[in-house]
Amino acid sequence: MDALAGRYDAFLEASRAGDRARASAEFHAILGLRPGVVPAGFSQVTPAGQSLQRYDTLRKVDLVALSRGQRAVAKFEDLSRAQASHLQRLARTLGWQSARRGPYARRYDRVASEPSQAGDRYSVAVSRGSGAREVLEAEDDRSPEGTRRAGLLLGYPPCCVERFVEVSQSPEAREEGVNEAGLRAFVGEGEALPWRLNPLCTVSLVGFLPCGPGCAPALAFAQRVLDALAAEDRDGVRRVRATLVRPVLFFRYPLWFSFDGVVQGTDVVYRGALRNDDGEAHPAWTSWAEGIVGCALQVGEGVSLRDGVLAVTSPLGEVARWRLTEPTVPRLLRFEDAG
Repeated sequence: MDALAGRYDAFLEASRAGDRARASAEFHAILGLRPGVVPAGFSQVTPAGQSLQRYDTLRKVDLVALSRGQRAVAKFEDLSRAQASHLQRLARTLGWQSARRGPYARRYDRVASEPSQAGDRYSVAVSRGSGAREVLEAEDDRSPEGTRRAGLLLGYPPCCVERFVEVSQSPEAREEGVNEAGLRAFVGEGEALPWRLNPLCTVSLVGFLPCGPGCAPALAFAQRVLDALAAEDRDGVRRVRATLVRPVLFFRYPLWFSFDGVVQGTDVVYRGALRNDDGEAHPAWTSWAEGIVGCALQVGEGVSLRDGVLAVTSPLGEVARWRLTEPTVPRLLRFEDAG
């Protein structure tokens, strides 16, 4: 068993047994934190959670890009039967092709989650011409070549597809899950990232992980989608931009926090913090995430990650501090609002 998967199992086992000391130790280890200095009384604070990224939704950005001819094919995952049927009816009305796979149980990376009901999710690919069925057939291959064919059929840049295939076969993907390994490969060690390539949101302009922050084909892909949105709803573009430029404190898929604030140097000063809540996490995981990190962020107004320390601050001083373990797990992601 991979070490990280074993820690998730140990955390859930300790939580079920009521062993708070062991659950705390495993939770901190998963997040790459040493138990820190966190003042008492945070339990009275209610942290804010919001679905920042969900797969089980009909992404408007993809539908608009399809309708405006800026995408030829798009794929929608983890849909309910009703959502899948609605999407296929919409496709028929618009003269598009569609193909469906399912039912299946939701697939996870490494995360403490409630078991998904067997056979309650569907994938639907939609295309303006041919391509919908070919995308799902390529994904059925469950091989590097199948992943490569699916990515290229979906119109993703070849360089990004190749990088994702490479990462998916790496030891990091086996340990952390392919989505998390791919994200870490993309964000690097702290450099600012283009907001157009922010992948951690349902309104993300890219439905793939770019091969790097400076990838010109990925930026061009994002700009085409943004142009399609602008033609449909210019006010909506401003909302998308305001969402994607928000800094993010990332721990694990799917635990991260998005800030309504600004970057000052390498730190973030914020008015509010939202925990990503995709509705699937185990209650024990959610409770610990809120009680350890979320409450501190709700009390604080600033966060920094440097010199091996994660710190939350307020105008009155330091709210909480954790030393980091190695290798470093948390990432404080800054998205450039450039152009």
